[in-house]
Amino acid sequence: MADLKERLLPPKPASAINLRDASYRPSASGRQPFQGVDVLGLKKRGQGLRSWIRVDAATGDSQVIEVDKFTIMRRCDLPARDLRLLDPLFVYPSTILGREKAIVVNLEQIRCIITADEVLLLNSLDSYVLQYVVELQRRLKAAGGGEVWQSEGAELNRRMGNSNRSLGDMFGNTSPDYLPFEFRALEVALEAACTFLDTQAAELEIEAYPLLDELTSKISTLNLERVRRLKSRLVALTRRVQKVRDEIEQLMDDDGDMAEMYLTEKKRRMDSLFSVGDQSVIGYRSNDGTQSISAPVSPVSSPPESRRLEKTVSLARSLARSSMRSSESGTENIEELEMLLEAYFVVIDSSLNKLTSLKEYIDDTEDFINIQLDNVRNQLIQFELLLTTATFVVAIFGVVAGIFGMNFMIPLFDNPSAFTWVLSITGVTGIIIFCSFLWFFSTQMMSISRLIIYLLLIAAAATTVSATDHIVGANRGWNPGINYTLWANNHTFYVGDFISFRYQKTQYNVIEVNKTGYDNCTLDSAVGNWSSGKDFILLNESQRYYFICGTGGCFNVWIWRDAL
Repeated sequence: MADLKERLLPPKPASAINLRDASYRPSASGRQPFQGVDVLGLKKRGQGLRSWIRVDAATGDSQVIEVDKFTIMRRCDLPARDLRLLDPLFVYPSTILGREKAIVVNLEQIRCIITADEVLLLNSLDSYVLQYVVELQRRLKAAGGGEVWQSEGAELNRRMGNSNRSLGDMFGNTSPDYLPFEFRALEVALEAACTFLDTQAAELEIEAYPLLDELTSKISTLNLERVRRLKSRLVALTRRVQKVRDEIEQLMDDDGDMAEMYLTEKKRRMDSLFSVGDQSVIGYRSNDGTQSISAPVSPVSSPPESRRLEKTVSLARSLARSSMRSSESGTENIEELEMLLEAYFVVIDSSLNKLTSLKEYIDDTEDFINIQLDNVRNQLIQFELLLTTATFVVAIFGVVAGIFGMNFMIPLFDNPSAFTWVLSITGVTGIIIFCSFLWFFSTQMMSISRLIIYLLLIAAAATTVSATDHIVGANRGWNPGINYTLWANNHTFYVGDFISFRYQKTQYNVIEVNKTGYDNCTLDSAVGNWSSGKDFILLNESQRYYFICGTGGCFNVWIWRDAL
């Protein structure tokens, strides 16, 4: 795998091919960004020629050619809209199109036309294009012997016909070990695109997880901005990976499109049909010559030789077209291409799963940050409430001062100690009022927010806590005769710890709270055990607990010790 990435993810441009790589300068990271493709010989105004890299299927050699768009269209039998997919000036999604004589491939930076005899790429200084050419040449030259053996077997099969099926299957059919040229070129393109996207996904993972962990511990504007940029990159990369995956999946679902991509087989079948037509023309000429020597034919009833030749060629071509239509309508052996696409579908699907997991982790981090922000907001509201209460107490002093500041005489003005008494009584009254508000907020209103937090903790822990954790008594209810008061006195409770008591209809064990609903139970609250016939059993009278009761056939009761 490391050797494969070293070949397909270029650290430096290779010098093994005679391309215009003298001006290539790799970046510091060894990779150029995806945005923009530096293409040599782009079409200028008034100039229709473009520079292409041609890789020959027979020799594996590459050369740079300059042809115009219409020549490529005639050469590969492609419409103009297919060539627009290869234009580097436009951004098109990843596409693999099977045509009559060519396969149009647009996968990330790899944009090429694959035929049965050659591969045409726009001449580019992009490192991935150069590495694609180098890797394709290496595989073609390494498998040269296999191709010769396969071509000789196909020739023997054509000469012997269908008289020997086993020999024809041995040499004529393409096996996974000896894929035709178009599939080898397509495999290198898929390999390069999938490896490139998987590497980008891995790099994004390495960068994202430490950043998200840092954000959860320290929320700052800088970290939020970095996460925002990271999420933008994640969305863009996910879209590209999803498009490649959908394209491969769509191609695998359509047997007709896969059969259309067997270019070598179609070319071999067409050449065989045309050779049969040529032999029929030669035989027709020989028969015509013999007939003219043996017996003269009337010039009126005999058509000219050129017309007879035209009819014979037309007959051969119509025979070829009908044979092609019948072969296309029949069931094609697409197992090799399907296995090839399935292999890279698994790779690109794994990359998509990585990105999906990363997106879910980002969403979980956002939820956690929102909970923290809500907690801070609640603290600010509490602080504002305390300030409002303190302002109310101070206003009491202002009311007293305003009353005694009125312009009328009262006996208290003649008593020297009256000022001290009024000031002391007013201060003590204000302190009592302030403490009363604090007690009210801490015992009544604050319990609501605390209860909400506990409910959130229960919902979060419901998926991780097993059914036997922190359960008092048996799973089917309380055991009669156990002193749960002693148990509660000997166990320490912490905020967030809970004890589960389960109710079962079969044993009629009931756990009750004196007050109804979600309420703050006082010290006289008790838990009853009706099956034992005893009175109420108190839980640790020195502490305050919160009870949350459920309903239904089997309800749970959670008990917390008060944080105060």
